[in-house]
Amino acid sequence: MPFLVTAVVLVGLLCIVDLLLTFAVLRRLREHTEELGRLSGAGHVSMGVDRDKLMGRELPEFSAITVDGAVVSRESLTGAVELVGIFSPGCSPCHAQAPLFVAEAARMPAGKTLALVAGSGAEADDLVQIVKGMTDVVLAPESMTVVNGLNIGAFPTFLRLDASGAIVDAAVSVQGLAELSRS
Repeated sequence: MPFLVTAVVLVGLLCIVDLLLTFAVLRRLREHTEELGRLSGAGHVSMGVDRDKLMGRELPEFSAITVDGAVVSRESLTGAVELVGIFSPGCSPCHAQAPLFVAEAARMPAGKTLALVAGSGAEADDLVQIVKGMTDVVLAPESMTVVNGLNIGAFPTFLRLDASGAIVDAAVSVQGLAELSRS
């Protein structure tokens, strides 16, 4: 008999734990649904990039050494760089967009583009090999000052800057940035 009582109590406790976990999952699903609804009605959110939060902002203060050994900073980029590509090594869309970024960089005057790679390792080296030569490339941890300063959450992200260094367009694809610039 004591064995039976213990088993019933144990099963009851497991049911209560299961019920609590189910409520926690339902609450998280509700939060995610609300967030998706908020994002879908947010106006200029383009595939994960919140243009409204980026428009008009300048790159944060930073100083970094490119993979070629050149020193770049916000001051050195102001008025010079017009296109910034932000890539993450583990991101397959980043690897797909990198050649398109290179093609766009090839259409621009020399020194007008910058690639920031938010990571390191073999996949980062692959990205560097794709974009190196057409643009200056900065790897993590130095690139993270810009990524974190702008609160970039979508990769890849492409930024178009004006002569003062302010962001005038942002998109997650080179084509999307070009479409925004034409409209």
